Amino acid sequence: MAMMRLGRRHISAALLRQPLQPVLAWVGRGYAALPEPWSDVIVVGGGPGGYVTAVKAAQLGLKTTCIEMPGILGGSCSGLGCIPSSCSIDGKKILSPVGALLVEEIPTKAIIVGAGYSAIEMASVWSHLGSEVLLIDPEPHVAPYMDGEFRKMFMETLVRKGIHFMLGTKLLESDTTSTCGVRVLVEPTVGGDKTMLEADLLVLSCDEPDIDCLGLNNVGMKKDRTGKIIVNDRFMTNCHGIFAIGSYCTGPLIPHKAEEDGVCCANIIAGREMSVNYDLIPSVIYALPEIAYIGDTEEKLKASGVQYTVCKFELHPNGIFKLGQERTLKVLCEKKSGHAVGIHLMGPNAGEMVRESIGSLRHGASSTEIARVCNSDGTRNAIRVSCFQAYLNAIHT
Repeated sequence: MAMMRLGRRHISAALLRQPLQPVLAWVGRGYAALPEPWSDVIVVGGGPGGYVTAVKAAQLGLKTTCIEMPGILGGSCSGLGCIPSSCSIDGKKILSPVGALLVEEIPTKAIIVGAGYSAIEMASVWSHLGSEVLLIDPEPHVAPYMDGEFRKMFMETLVRKGIHFMLGTKLLESDTTSTCGVRVLVEPTVGGDKTMLEADLLVLSCDEPDIDCLGLNNVGMKKDRTGKIIVNDRFMTNCHGIFAIGSYCTGPLIPHKAEEDGVCCANIIAGREMSVNYDLIPSVIYALPEIAYIGDTEEKLKASGVQYTVCKFELHPNGIFKLGQERTLKVLCEKKSGHAVGIHLMGPNAGEMVRESIGSLRHGASSTEIARVCNSDGTRNAIRVSCFQAYLNAIHT
């Protein structure tokens, strides 16, 4: 194969300091051993993006080596690169996300470092069981790709349920000398007064990988202001022969996004044209309330200068939704074409409802076409009813 021959030319693995001559795909969290010397593709990391890249590359005829730490093929929420060096895991008071799932007693008060999807889901469960939970994150917003209106509603709901946030705040150090359990020192990300906090448990749930541990600075790898690796639309970095996908790049930190990246990247390495439509990758936070969304947000449409229509529907009339308290649906439609371009939902079964809408958005269905599709399931019918607003009065209000 031409691509295999190209991969065996003068491309060197500067990070590993030996002339391996492979095409490299940098997609994971860490490595444990050196690969075979004549691989066409070396995949560093066996998480959702890494192992999918390796499998697809092998299926396309490329000799592939996947490098991962022992025992965590498929990914792990407690990747070692995610643990801040200033903290030590003692297994009882300072926990990884995996360790937090094994606690025998529900904490009275817990601090979670990180406000990603998994952190919010964990906080939601503990709050539902009676814990007071505080999430700390250096970023100013949770779920930055979420529609702004929905993010506000979601945050307000979580706060009412006893989940609190310190955003724009970074962890400096922690210790377990406090009589109450654990003590942490934090300060604003932009600088300012330090604050000492105490809790029964501290959970380190940072979703970001430790890119620096791979030694990429040694090869001049370019990163953006957030520390993510800069790639083009073909996952190529500025270092010849090195690609990056998944959590190393800009985008939501969700497994199925990394998998899509991996399939696409493997095809590109094999010489096939392929791309990923990120607008059609759904995001779901399995919290209480559950929230899911796909497609454009109002912020994105405004920034693009697109004229659009907002179709909202409160799901109170639906008996199934009376089991929960928060239930809101919003469909965004392009005004000129009538195409549905974004669907956002908060409430029970939100993820299932949004997943069913992927086909409609993929094939450019208009709000009229969606509204004319009859669905026997009342929960799915909510999207249909909402789309009535785009060209007729809603049947249920």
